[in-house]
Amino acid sequence: MPKCEPWLADIINRAGGAITFAQFMGFALYDRAHGYYGASVRQVGKSGDFSTSATLCPAFGEAIARWALARAKEDFPDNEFHLVEVGAGVGALAKSVLTAWRKIGVPEVPYSAVETSPGLREALAPQAAELGFTVRDGIPDALAAAEGRAIIFSNELVDAFPARQLCWDGEDWREVGLRLVDGELVEGLLPFNDPVDADAPAKPRQGQRIFIHPSYHAWLETELADWRRGRLLTIDYGAAYPASEVRAYRNQQGIDGAEIYAHAGQQDLTCDVNFADLQRWGEQLGWTTVSLLPQAGFLNHWLPDAETRAKLDPALAFLADPFAAGGAFQTLEQQRA
Repeated sequence: MPKCEPWLADIINRAGGAITFAQFMGFALYDRAHGYYGASVRQVGKSGDFSTSATLCPAFGEAIARWALARAKEDFPDNEFHLVEVGAGVGALAKSVLTAWRKIGVPEVPYSAVETSPGLREALAPQAAELGFTVRDGIPDALAAAEGRAIIFSNELVDAFPARQLCWDGEDWREVGLRLVDGELVEGLLPFNDPVDADAPAKPRQGQRIFIHPSYHAWLETELADWRRGRLLTIDYGAAYPASEVRAYRNQQGIDGAEIYAHAGQQDLTCDVNFADLQRWGEQLGWTTVSLLPQAGFLNHWLPDAETRAKLDPALAFLADPFAAGGAFQTLEQQRA
């Protein structure tokens, strides 16, 4: 197992010598002084640790713009609504969405880019000045400005919420935790007693692991409490069943195994998403599930001549390939009526 970063070792020692995987993920990503999003990340794309669909291909944002326009015509015939992007990063998606929106020739609409990372907010500022959108540090602020009437979308947001990792020990689910042994992080199993609203395999095998996102469930209930009308589009990697994949990214390299625990605070860390959970949580809040389909289906539906364009654009071909990103990513559309 990898050596533990000194700042994280101090936290673990103060916690009694052990923390859960979810706590590790929270500290590694969001600790204000040392976490990846809290203090380290400055760029996304070719010059950053990882790329997103938006940084790879402007057509991705065009598809979202065309989707948003169609839904706005249905939900807001008076044109009184805002576009709200959550997890805006460095503004690549905002740029492609707004460029496509204006090219289509539709009326201007207020655009809020929500981003909590100080480093990414700093990188986002020049795009906001150039394109004329507003940077906000939370959805409640964006929804207040929109009076609750909004078309909301995110790309690769949920996977970065701290996930609880569970392991089947042959009789019951246990929570994966980490403890310090001679300065190294070592995995172990902890009791898992508190009830969580999340799917689990009906017949788990010995040692099977899954990731669940109750932190995102709580976020939905609180951050979107003032959402009154519109659509929510969630795009991320995962499937409609319990997720089992976790990885880190550093210098454009995917990292798995024990090395996900290395360099805490200096690399991204993500877990696949169970979209069945997201769908059910939304329905519990009174939202309607409009569609759940692979990214390939979304792009082919909303991009004019998608197949022809993909033949000329390798990045779009990759995003729309059902055996590549087009199948690994899912799109969930929910409606608040």
